Amino acid sequence: MMWHNSSSNPPESSSLSGVSTQISQSLYNLHSTISKAITQQFESRVFLTRSFSNAIFLHYRVLYWSLGQALVIILFGIGQVLVMRSFFTSPSNQRSTKPIPMSTTPLHTVSF
Repeated sequence: MMWHNSSSNPPESSSLSGVSTQISQSLYNLHSTISKAITQQFESRVFLTRSFSNAIFLHYRVLYWSLGQALVIILFGIGQVLVMRSFFTSPSNQRSTKPIPMSTTPLHTVSF
């Protein structure tokens, strides 16, 4: 008897009746139920494996995207600091070539 093909029809023996036919039918029903369970379990495992690999792939894509965004934010922050420093630097280290004369006359006189 071949039990590997789940699509085969149950063995029909018209000459045998009674217990042996019921046992054969029960065994065939058991075999077909087990075959369906094995097929469903296999399909479920394949689906879970695909889902798991897709989840891992998505995890790495999100990780790299987040790291890239963090790097861009840090670089823009450093750039802003450098630009703002260039706006507010005072030329205190540069010496003027001509001295500024001090006037001895008062600028304002107070009169009463």
